[in-house]
Amino acid sequence: MSALISSELLSPVSSLTRAQLAGLKLSIVLLLIGSPLGIDVLSTMKFSVANCFQIVAAAILLICFFKYIRRGSIFLLLSYGVGLIILGLLLVKDFNLNLLLSQDLYFAVCIVCLLLAWEVPKSSEIYQAVRSALRIGVPSALLIMYGFTIRDMLIDHLAYTAMGFDDKSHAAVYIAALAFLVLEMSSSVLKIPIALFVFASSFLTVSRLSAIMIPFFLMALVSSFSRVRLKFSNKSVRALYDLIMGVMVIFLFVIAISAIKGLPVFSRLIGSGDGAASGSTQSHFILIQLAIEMKFLKPWIIILGTTPGLFSYLLPVSGIDYSELAFLDPGSQRTMARGALPVHSVPASIFLEFPIWMFVIYVIALFLITKNLIRAHRTNVWTMFIATMAATMFYSGHNEPYFLTLFLISILLMVQPTDKKVNERASSGASQGTMLSLKDYRKSLDMFQARANDFSLLDLKLI
Repeated sequence: MSALISSELLSPVSSLTRAQLAGLKLSIVLLLIGSPLGIDVLSTMKFSVANCFQIVAAAILLICFFKYIRRGSIFLLLSYGVGLIILGLLLVKDFNLNLLLSQDLYFAVCIVCLLLAWEVPKSSEIYQAVRSALRIGVPSALLIMYGFTIRDMLIDHLAYTAMGFDDKSHAAVYIAALAFLVLEMSSSVLKIPIALFVFASSFLTVSRLSAIMIPFFLMALVSSFSRVRLKFSNKSVRALYDLIMGVMVIFLFVIAISAIKGLPVFSRLIGSGDGAASGSTQSHFILIQLAIEMKFLKPWIIILGTTPGLFSYLLPVSGIDYSELAFLDPGSQRTMARGALPVHSVPASIFLEFPIWMFVIYVIALFLITKNLIRAHRTNVWTMFIATMAATMFYSGHNEPYFLTLFLISILLMVQPTDKKVNERASSGASQGTMLSLKDYRKSLDMFQARANDFSLLDLKLI
């Protein structure tokens, strides 16, 4: 006797097999480990080792969870494909430009992975599988990134490190996000100083993006600290832990600040220097402005977008004035000439490059993921998710595997905390096809508790 509780209160009970859970774990580990491996395999297509890991992970997810794909998801994929065909014809007709098939295929793989993650039934089993994958993947990814850091800064004597990525800013966002995941995956009382060390190391990239993530990281730290200290029932031990953690936090911050002061990122963060940083910041805003202007260039661009990666090819032939960008950032001309100039903003890129309905879905997904993570009390995850989205508002990260990795993990961890016994009852009710209202469920639960109390009293009398 049980009920199917509304998703407002109880997450669906998993019917996943061991093979499916193992496949999920393996795919997440591959994505985490592969993300920093920006070593080119095919430089002409911008195809890296990270993309190889991504394709294998996507194939595993597709094999394990294909049956969960719904009609709406299939329709979305078909609309994306049909839109690309129409868009390809219009681009040739109006601008004599061709689609970048490598980019289109990359985002098709990303969309499939995210749809699979969204459709798979969420449960405590999913949470445990993802957490198990994090315990393997996060330390492995950190070892890889620190290995590249040692090579860059100690062997090659560079002023900064890209930690294996082809761009230091991507490295900054990814390793800062891993600091949040350290707090989520670990139960150790030492997870706070470890996470602090990981986050502080993001400044070795001299990127300012990790600075945007600091307020959200502090929120995650406070939440984790309040939970960890409750493990100590003895007040004296708890006070000693507070003291030790406080000293370690202060020590790490002093070390981090001292290190940052000797790095170029410090002058960039405080706005000093030769003005190059200020010009770079202004150029990012101009790029966003140009993207919005390009979106309304033609009616078909409003509906279908311009296709991923075509911004730098379309801008010179669009008739849009970009002289201010060339003045503030002369290097943008060279980047544009080789077809590598991005919009430098994830939401602006998705708004310009994708069909308008996919941009609307993206915005709704951001809201739903954040809402569900907050309701599921996944503080470390929702702060990581918002921090990543905030940082990539001013940088294009959606075309990198790490963005897919963090997005996918956030979706999978939208799991409501539930009581194990209630889950078992819900599972039994689901198998029998019984559907009761929430009121009926509470009534039956009260009856069960009353009978349990009667049994206890009877048992006591017999004794």
